Amino acid sequence: MAVNLLDSIVRSFGPSVIDRLGQRLGISPAIVKAATPMVIGFVLSALRRLLGQEAGEEKFNSLLKTGKELVGSRGLEAFIGEVDPSASASLLEILTGDNSIEQVAANFAHKSGLDPQFDPRVAGKMMGVMAPAVLDQISNLAQEQGLDVKGIARAIEANSDALASLGSFDAILDDQPGLLDDLKRGLAQLFGRG
Repeated sequence: MAVNLLDSIVRSFGPSVIDRLGQRLGISPAIVKAATPMVIGFVLSALRRLLGQEAGEEKFNSLLKTGKELVGSRGLEAFIGEVDPSASASLLEILTGDNSIEQVAANFAHKSGLDPQFDPRVAGKMMGVMAPAVLDQISNLAQEQGLDVKGIARAIEANSDALASLGSFDAILDDQPGLLDDLKRGLAQLFGRG
């Protein structure tokens, strides 16, 4: 039977972790609770994409190791209370591929439907805080279940319908701003709305 990776990781972010994350981000626990499965889904979708690339397994193993090192022996609640989101920059760069972290965070915030509290700045911080924690939880689950990289890949693939129900993560990763977006931002700034 396939491991339900998504549900297992979502459950690991219990009420005390959600509350701590809300305090850390300055947003309500209700918004954090709604966004948490989406951030986890984003990380799992990015990993699925990464595993399909050349040298993907090597990058994947490096990500798991980095997540494990960042979290260390602390529990999730302690980690989330102490971590600097910018410590995850290199990890997020690998997950976001050719896209900038800022653009992916903007896409994520926009497509989450959690406006206005979940703006790109908050989305970026949440991704920076949660990504290492999610990777650490994947490592823990893989160890408990005896899963290798291929087993984790199968577990992510088994969750593809659930991931799709959370959002279009490929669009979040691929959507780049175009000339029209730049023009809209320029006009907004010119007229004092930027």
